Amino acid sequence: MILARSKNLTDTHLFYYVDEKYLSEYERRNWITKTFLSDDYTYITNIWSTVKKTAPQNISNELASKYQPYYDMCYTEYEKNLYTYLVPEYELKLKYKEDKYSQCNKDMSGHKLSIESSQISIRKSTASIAWRTLWGIVSGVISLALIGYALALLFTFSLITLFFGVVVGAVAIPFVVIFLRQREEIKLSKESIKSSKNDINKYNSEISECQKEIDELNKEIKRTESDISEAKVNLAKAEKKLAELTRKA
Repeated sequence: MILARSKNLTDTHLFYYVDEKYLSEYERRNWITKTFLSDDYTYITNIWSTVKKTAPQNISNELASKYQPYYDMCYTEYEKNLYTYLVPEYELKLKYKEDKYSQCNKDMSGHKLSIESSQISIRKSTASIAWRTLWGIVSGVISLALIGYALALLFTFSLITLFFGVVVGAVAIPFVVIFLRQREEIKLSKESIKSSKNDINKYNSEISECQKEIDELNKEIKRTESDISEAKVNLAKAEKKLAELTRKA
């Protein structure tokens, strides 16, 4: 059975690749390898395991000298191909994580700049409220004084005072308009401050999320770098072992 399935110990390619187009989106995103030990290798290995358990020791030793190198060659060739595939795959994964890490840092820097901009806006709006409050008080006092003076002139019931009362009343109108405008501008400034504070809270929340993602990416980058180093070491071992097995064969 072993000889039949292994084509008289000549078929050492007892592994196969899965075409990437047959992998699901989930598998591609999670960097699943495309190199697998074949069913033939598993079948032959199981048979050989049974032979070693049931055959007399002297016969088992004699068969092992013929068959074990074949199994070693198959598995070592599989390992070589596996790690040959994994090294660039891990390097691609590392680049993806590093690009994502860089983008997260850019996003966080952008959020911090937005917070600074919102803080500047709050300071400007606060200063505007103070200035407009003062200007509103002054314009209100002036307008009240002018209106009071105009009314006093109008109630004297003389043509001259009536004329001056109308003039003084007309002069008071711009100050009334200024007073009313300051109230509206103060209201807008307060709304701007409220909006800026909401933006700051939102950006702080986004910065917190970015920081969590950056911390996780740091861990993943370190793990992937470790995977690359390990895969390279295993590839070198497989190549060395395969070369030794080939010389012995």
